[in-house]
Amino acid sequence: MYEGIRIIRGGRHVSEGKYRHITRDSVPSAELILVTGGVLYMSVGEAEYTVSPGQVLRILPGERHGGSGESDGVEFIWMHFLGANEAILPPVISTPQSFHRVVLLARETLHYLESTDYPPECADNLARVMLCELCHEDRYADSTVWSVKRLVRKKDGVLTAGECAMTLGYSEDYLNRYFKSRVGVSLKKYIDGVRLDSAKRRLLTENTPLSVLASELGFSDYKSFLKFFKYHLSMTPKEYKSSIYKLKEN
Repeated sequence: MYEGIRIIRGGRHVSEGKYRHITRDSVPSAELILVTGGVLYMSVGEAEYTVSPGQVLRILPGERHGGSGESDGVEFIWMHFLGANEAILPPVISTPQSFHRVVLLARETLHYLESTDYPPECADNLARVMLCELCHEDRYADSTVWSVKRLVRKKDGVLTAGECAMTLGYSEDYLNRYFKSRVGVSLKKYIDGVRLDSAKRRLLTENTPLSVLASELGFSDYKSFLKFFKYHLSMTPKEYKSSIYKLKEN
């Protein structure tokens, strides 16, 4: 589930005076912001959030985000990831009980990321452990959300919201509303994220013909798979695979 995760940059921000996060559009990587001091005022998409110490803010790839107000002194750790989406990230705002462990892992990850004495895999592996810690926390925070995520991941996203609800014994309407209220995205969007992540992982680790891969991922034909992939990533499966290999070479 976490094999494709790569941390590409990160750091620690300390502002003793007034601070307002700059506004960014179409950043291709996911970001986590771990607030360790002060209060951070942020907008993500159309929503505004107040992020307090001990909380984590999640920003998905391509989401417009920026400061929604001025902070009077704030401290936070920020980290950008490739290969991460809402399927394997915490909700938009989370308050993990294990925040101190997450911060320790984040600091260690940045240490390895900034060091020239260790290979990049060290930072990537620690980042995956940190995300696992957040995922583990989610299991105990909400059993219904955890059950949904576990089922969808087990199926690699190859199921509908209705099938998910029926398997877990809920009405589709109730589960949709409940899931979105807790996670911040619709159940369908979450399922699509898991299926997309499965497609990307298999593209990079297998040589399965695209027509066969499309069928195994629940698409009626390759054209439907191509349309789905281009809608979410603005590139074809072949272009995605080529771009990742070029990134690795660099």
